[in-house]
Amino acid sequence: MAACNRVLLGKRDSQNFGLYVSRPGRDVLSCSREDLIISAGDLRDAVLHAQMDLTINASSSTAWIAQTASFTNLNYIPFVLWSQVGSDSDTLAGVSWVFNLQLFAGIYQHGSTYGLEVTSTGVKVFVSVNAQLSSAQTFRVLVFRIPAAA
Repeated sequence: MAACNRVLLGKRDSQNFGLYVSRPGRDVLSCSREDLIISAGDLRDAVLHAQMDLTINASSSTAWIAQTASFTNLNYIPFVLWSQVGSDSDTLAGVSWVFNLQLFAGIYQHGSTYGLEVTSTGVKVFVSVNAQLSSAQTFRVLVFRIPAAA
C-alpha cells in the first residue's frame, strides 16, 4: 500500500488554512470532506456563533446612539471580540479605552466614546453622548460559543 499525506497544517485549497486530518488510506490534499476526520472549517464553525458588522451613522446628537444586532439564544452571556473597522473595510482599527474619574464637580471622562453591551441573545454597540460623529463608524463583532459569565 502506497503512503499518502494524512495530516496537513496549512493551506488546503485556494481559501482555507488550518488543520486537516484524513481517514487512513485517503490523501488529505485531494480527498472529499467526508474523508476528513478533522477539518479546520468544522472547528471554526463549532466555536464561532455569529459574526456581524454594526454601523453607527454620523450624528451630532447629544443623546446615546446605538446599533443592535440579535443572534440565536445561547442561554448564557457569550464571550465576544469586537473592534472598529477601518474606512477601507479591510483594516481593524481597534477599540479605544476609557477612563472615568469622579470628582466633587461630577464625572470626568477621557478616552473612547464607544461601548458594547452583550446579552444571551444580542449585542449593542453604542456611542456616548456628545460624540459628534462626522462619519459613520462600523464595528465588527465576533460572538463565540464560550460562556463569559454564569
